[in-house]
Amino acid sequence: GVKYSLISGKPVVMSAHVWLGLPLGKSDFDLNNSSEVPLLTGDGEFNQRVGLTASTAKSFGKTNMFTSLGFEFNNRTNGFSDETRVSFELGAVINNKLILAYKLLWLNSLQNGDSTVENGASLFSNNAEYVGYTYEVAYNLTDKFGLTANYGAVYSAKLIFANPAYSVGAYFNL
Repeated sequence: GVKYSLISGKPVVMSAHVWLGLPLGKSDFDLNNSSEVPLLTGDGEFNQRVGLTASTAKSFGKTNMFTSLGFEFNNRTNGFSDETRVSFELGAVINNKLILAYKLLWLNSLQNGDSTVENGASLFSNNAEYVGYTYEVAYNLTDKFGLTANYGAVYSAKLIFANPAYSVGAYFNL
């Protein structure tokens, strides 16, 4: 993908992006073979996602607050329905050490694809819809190294796996 700054140096900045999903994965497997465990790596379609994001930040003493709002259109091929995505993020950086963030993503299907295209409920479903959220916490142990953890779930979901997800990790600031 590519992201380009449209407005910078203002109280509210704006960027545009293009993201291409290449059709390199596989999602076919034999539904009649109960011993086969599918490893879904894609759905064979070519995605073209374009979007805009507006962001702003404000400092309050040693706390830097930030927020962003984004809109995206996903053109899907091979009979899959196109999608719109709206994202919202709110967060804070406290004493340049602790980072807290809340993220919201609303995925909406335009229901304009081929009704015979269906892979069941999965990451690659046709006409999947959800409103999901993620809480993230990160801590800079040093100027170059930190730890992160997050929890993600959905408020509502249709035709997609909707179990909570947890992750932990480490990061390096380059």
